[in-house]
Amino acid sequence: MYDDFIECDQYFLDAISRRNAASARRMMEFHLIDAALGLVLDADPDHCFDSLLVAMRGRDIVIEHDEQGRIERPAPIYWIDSDPVLPDFTTSNLAHVAPPGRPS
Repeated sequence: MYDDFIECDQYFLDAISRRNAASARRMMEFHLIDAALGLVLDADPDHCFDSLLVAMRGRDIVIEHDEQGRIERPAPIYWIDSDPVLPDFTTSNLAHVAPPGRPS
């Protein structure tokens, strides 16, 4: 899990050094969501993420989940606009994927 954070941080620093604000923002969003999921799911593996999923959808971010809002790790995550600023990246909690119907 710590390797996940190190790799994520490296992508974030690379985006900053390239002055790519969009990529840095998305990487930070990915990192914060990944950390939050890890904390909650480690304490409660069957947690139902209802309000978090709604809030993320309001930011055009989707995490695939079941009907009750349960997330199976690593959960596929994507940004609805399919902005290609994130690398293909998988952690213990999340897997960045292309939105349905769009090439990866």
